[in-house]
Amino acid sequence: LLPSAAWTRVSARCGAIACRIFGVPTLGCRHYSFDVIRSYHIDLGQRDVRLRMYDDFVFDDDGVPRYPYGGQLYYNPTFVAHYALYHLGLFQRTNELAHRDRFLNVARALLKSGRATDVGLVFEYEMSMPGLSTPWISALGQGRAASTFARAYEATDDEAFLSAAVEALKPFNKPVGDGGVLTHFADGGPAFEEYPRSQPDVVLNGLVTALFGLYDAAVSCASNAQLDASWIEELFSDAVAALQRNLVAYDLGYWSAYDLSGRVASDEYHDYHVTLLWALFEITHVDTFADYARRWGGLPRGPRLLFGRNVSRVKSRLFNRALYRS
Repeated sequence: LLPSAAWTRVSARCGAIACRIFGVPTLGCRHYSFDVIRSYHIDLGQRDVRLRMYDDFVFDDDGVPRYPYGGQLYYNPTFVAHYALYHLGLFQRTNELAHRDRFLNVARALLKSGRATDVGLVFEYEMSMPGLSTPWISALGQGRAASTFARAYEATDDEAFLSAAVEALKPFNKPVGDGGVLTHFADGGPAFEEYPRSQPDVVLNGLVTALFGLYDAAVSCASNAQLDASWIEELFSDAVAALQRNLVAYDLGYWSAYDLSGRVASDEYHDYHVTLLWALFEITHVDTFADYARRWGGLPRGPRLLFGRNVSRVKSRLFNRALYRS
């Protein structure tokens, strides 16, 4: 079916990269096998398909999804990568070659859509967004693209995918003001912006997805002696430590916050935060992530949440109005 040499090399190096980054004996090795490609960290079918988001997709002639914004169709790099990884997951569960082919076809289309810049290989969003000038990039999209390319490389042994994964992460080293997605928590620790505005807000789900991209590229690069991924490993380690210290900023006591502005997460995003933190715990073994996932997962939906959510809606409206004026 697919070349297995790359998978074998990645399996062999998984423990080594874990020891270098965290000093633990294994790191996510349950995802590895000598005859299957790595699974993605979360079930994207549950996240998107079962929530019926994909029902709104309009596919181009190459089978690449577009999404309607304001009555116009746009390629959303995050959704394109989601769709590729979703079909990878279906292939892994069903062994149906049509899903494998769809994964690779969409991954190739995503690769072609990237634009090489001084910042790195960027995947741009053309739809308008408050406080952002089009086109704009996102740590969420760059990270998801890197995760897609890392798995496409492992599936095909095509080094163009591995190179693209590395290039897609270079904006993580560039501050928002210089065209990248790098920002910082109040204590100086690195973070990455889903929406790279001048005022940092660091959306939690976008940040964790970016961390997955760093991790995936670092693991794949460990199987290729020609690429130095030490900077990716170091950035991943620093960003994980920063989130560990600052995760409390997303804890409202009665619920999780969507971002650092304190906006109350919707039920969907709160549950997503729990899923993401469990997945992050599984690859880092950092107990803080499991502790928050466990506690947030047990929080009740009561009057305090209803009140906080109403206040958050008002704040969000005022925030968006201010951004549109700027």
